[in-house]
Amino acid sequence: MDGASGKWTVLHPSAFAFITATVSTYIALLAETARNASDTNQMDALIGGAVMLLVLISYFRLKGEGMEDGMTFMGEPLEDNGQFANGLLLFAFIMGALFTINHVLLG
Repeated sequence: MDGASGKWTVLHPSAFAFITATVSTYIALLAETARNASDTNQMDALIGGAVMLLVLISYFRLKGEGMEDGMTFMGEPLEDNGQFANGLLLFAFIMGALFTINHVLLG
């Protein structure tokens, strides 16, 4: 077993996917366009946010164990100096802005 080493190919797409799902769900809830007629839909909204938090917590916890070993960008080896964490925050901000424009302004 190689542990967390090199598992960035699993955690990076998961982080982006769950950030997008959570942001879109919560913006839709705020804009009152979400389908939350049943308890199941409401639980799905809560669980999506919890899963996003768990994925991001596991990313930051495993980062010190070499989770980003062998990470590449456009085929070139990439050193980790906090760029991915900054990229996640920027991605969440952009997705929030896009979903807000779509749900609130364009209705």
